[in-house]
Amino acid sequence: EFRRVLFRSIGHLLAWTPDGKQLVVADRGADGKGGLVLLDLQSGERQPLSTPGAGEFDVEPSLSSNGRLMLFNRIRAQTLSDVFVQELDAQFRPTGAARKLPPAGTWNGTPRLLEGRDEVLLCAGSAPRLSLWRQPVDGTGKPESLGIIGDHAVQTANDPARGRIVFRTLRYDFDVLRF
Repeated sequence: EFRRVLFRSIGHLLAWTPDGKQLVVADRGADGKGGLVLLDLQSGERQPLSTPGAGEFDVEPSLSSNGRLMLFNRIRAQTLSDVFVQELDAQFRPTGAARKLPPAGTWNGTPRLLEGRDEVLLCAGSAPRLSLWRQPVDGTGKPESLGIIGDHAVQTANDPARGRIVFRTLRYDFDVLRF
């Protein structure tokens, strides 16, 4: 069962629970919907964590250090996505409905919690031109650009202990050839 879940996995990035016993993975279920599931590494049991609509896929999960908050990216179309926040209980099960954060562009992805600041770091803009943004995790404020830092950023990771951010960039190179 464990191998089958990973084989059917969509999107990228996994998230460990703080106890290291479970993973949050993107999974396309038998119904064809692409939601996030909590995968118990001992038993292989899968527990649904998100409920995307028809034609939507949830990917890029990220958990807070205590496991009580999950961030993820909900893809609505090839270049349209939103960041959602889902509160979790002590067993990492959803409590209430997931909350959509205000968008910073047509594509909003790779959300990471900046816990000391109660903010979310994300890559957003119009695909493929994305940059780094931050916004309050409670959704009360507008996204704020980090400016030139993170131009063409598509994925992030943060080091909460040292306050560092690392990101991967994606640029398309085009050549004009004359014959």
